[in-house]
Amino acid sequence: MIREVMSNDATANHMQLTKGEKLAVDRTDLAVDRTRLANDRTHLAYNRTFLALEGVMMGWIKTSMALITFGFTIYKFFQLELRSGAPSPYLIGAREYGLAMVVIGLVSLLVATWEYRTNTMRLRAKCTNLPRSMAGVVAALVGVLGGIAFIVMLLRQ
Repeated sequence: MIREVMSNDATANHMQLTKGEKLAVDRTDLAVDRTRLANDRTHLAYNRTFLALEGVMMGWIKTSMALITFGFTIYKFFQLELRSGAPSPYLIGAREYGLAMVVIGLVSLLVATWEYRTNTMRLRAKCTNLPRSMAGVVAALVGVLGGIAFIVMLLRQ
């Protein structure tokens, strides 16, 4: 009965209802509004979680980029500085240290990307209409550049 009344002109029929029917309609409207608001809040919570994942991933990208570039810079600086070709008297020289930093940067980027993908897939299973991310593309570009730096460092003595 209430649904039939609501399907017609709600404002005109609202006046013709008894006091108990008006209360039932008001409660139904209130329940619909509360459900809609709860769904909106849930969607916003998923968006906040997604943006937090994006921020964490971008932080890992910056950290790995810093490790890769700093390792390559150390390698190139000491390569230009020590042109004499004499072997280093130390167990770990500038080349090895630079290589280690680049490897640590690449491994941290790989682990962070794997964790990011796992978490976003889990989040997308619950909320399908999340926006697309560019953090994965940026991570791939940094990984390719880091891989090139690593190969250059390995091939050039």
